[in-house]
Amino acid sequence: MDSNYSKSAFSENHEYFGYSTSDGVLYFWDTVSSQLKSEYKPSSHLSATCTCICWGPSKSRAISSPRKKKRKSTADASEDISNLELVAIGTENGIILIYSIIKENLFAKLENGHSANVNGICWLCEKDSLFSCSSDLHVIEWSISTLKIKSKWKADDNELHAICCIDDSRLLTASSVIKLWNLKDQTLLQKFTGHATEVWKLLAINSQDLELQKNGYFLSAALGDRVISAWQAKSEGERKALASYVLTDEPVNVDVSKPASKEEPVMISAVTKSGDLLIFEHLLNGRRNTPFKPKVTVKIATDSSNTKYLPILAVKNCNDENNNLFIVYGSLLRPRFEKICVNECKKKTILVRDNHLAEAKSFITIEQKSLKVTEPKTSSDVKIMGPAQMNPVKPMLSPTKLTKSTKNTNHLNENNELSLSLDERLKTVEPTDQLTEYLSSEPPRADNFVHLLMQGLQSKDRRMLSTVLQRGDINLIKNTIKRLPMEYLSSLLEELQRHLYYKGDINFVYLKWLEALLQTKLSLILTLPNIHQQLVPILELLNIRCDIFDRMYKLRGRLNLMLSQIGEETDNNDVSKEPLLKYEESSSDEEEEENMDSDNEIQDLIDMGEREANDKEDVDEEMEEDDNSDNSESKSENSDYEDCS
Repeated sequence: MDSNYSKSAFSENHEYFGYSTSDGVLYFWDTVSSQLKSEYKPSSHLSATCTCICWGPSKSRAISSPRKKKRKSTADASEDISNLELVAIGTENGIILIYSIIKENLFAKLENGHSANVNGICWLCEKDSLFSCSSDLHVIEWSISTLKIKSKWKADDNELHAICCIDDSRLLTASSVIKLWNLKDQTLLQKFTGHATEVWKLLAINSQDLELQKNGYFLSAALGDRVISAWQAKSEGERKALASYVLTDEPVNVDVSKPASKEEPVMISAVTKSGDLLIFEHLLNGRRNTPFKPKVTVKIATDSSNTKYLPILAVKNCNDENNNLFIVYGSLLRPRFEKICVNECKKKTILVRDNHLAEAKSFITIEQKSLKVTEPKTSSDVKIMGPAQMNPVKPMLSPTKLTKSTKNTNHLNENNELSLSLDERLKTVEPTDQLTEYLSSEPPRADNFVHLLMQGLQSKDRRMLSTVLQRGDINLIKNTIKRLPMEYLSSLLEELQRHLYYKGDINFVYLKWLEALLQTKLSLILTLPNIHQQLVPILELLNIRCDIFDRMYKLRGRLNLMLSQIGEETDNNDVSKEPLLKYEESSSDEEEEENMDSDNEIQDLIDMGEREANDKEDVDEEMEEDDNSDNSESKSENSDYEDCS
């Protein structure tokens, strides 16, 4: 989840406002004088930027600060943390920094606990505890006085994005499911389901009324969701939300008042992504089936015609009798602070203020010259180049691999090494002839491209954007878009729309980017304001280019039909024309010869028959002769017999 939602916050007494930039530098403003109070650069701001900010309580019991020999700022053990104006800063490398606005120095450092991004922090000074949740799925309870871990447990199977203490015995954590924990034995009491995306904000409704405090009411806001939900924490109860508050856009900052009794309505203030302030009022007296609509909508315009508006950045409830709110508007480069009374606002209030953004750069430059900037102590041999994620795969190139044009003595340091500038860093990504061999060794990484893409979208640098968008590797495209924060999606859509008007084969690469963007971030894109105005031109452009496809397919079908017929005719001409049955009429001579042959055959058969008959007669004659001879012999024998008688 993008951590920009938690990178800015008011202090508990709304006297200070702090925010972190993308490079990890923190700025703290005095809301009364609208002057920059302090600037802090953590030693890890280049490699592990800030992920969340949580202010400590303005009034609490004294807790002794830890003694360290190397830190003079923590030598006084009797300091009250309510007088130090402490702020806890979560980082990407799992370390929590506690900074003092009054001392303008680091108060404590909590480390060796989390192994991933710290996404949420909450204070519980009554128990000398500070709770933190992380992307490593764990919750840690820290001791503020000893800077050690009291307890640690796995709270979810998904990344944790928000944490909140209801009282000194119950704790809330959230991924996309909100869980209620018992702090005594870290057992799960209840689950709350209703959000489809990551819950980035949990806010307890604190009250001096014991009965109201015991009920454990709290608010939740999810990423890409235009609804704020109200819940009631019970050991046994329903999982559905008690009430919902509908906003015109996704909320980026939410705050709630502290009712003195259960008869007093709760005032909920929410700043939307489009820069509007929406105010709701709700009397906590049971479940509400229909969603609440804002009671007051506040906008800030730069002229009486109400055509140009200044965005409201954050809001803080003053919790006084007049229902005053402290707001910050304009730009974080030069924010302006103002207190407004809700009781005097109409349903739709537009405040006309001067446009101060044009002079913001000059003001901030003048103030920074006289500002004490707290920077980490580094060795003289160390040279800081930039955030670690923006360094190329090989940040150092030997001079032998460079051309004469890049061998400039101004770029070489004492060790004859080359420190890459942003322009040269782009060259390490571009497939130029000079660095083809260098790039072939290792493929470009997605984290390089996402930072180049973010810088190109911010600065509108056409060369930088073309360098990134002309990469056609689908895996690189998908990984880059997955790492792209949500606030850059609208600018990327506009840039792709502009590139799609070009002609040529390069459109195929831009279509890959558009396809991957819609497949990966479609649910977030649909929540963007004025997304209809961005998607309609792209759809019309694609419809125009696809309009001729129907006629082309018809033409292709007819051509295929004609070619198939021509091919069949050609095949038929090549087939041999030999008849299946051949009949030839015979001549008279041939008939005579055939008759003679047949007569000869008949005569042969007759002769054969005669020969067989003659042979039979001869056999019969021989048999008759044999019979006669036998008879004569028998007669002679008879005569002999007679004579003997």
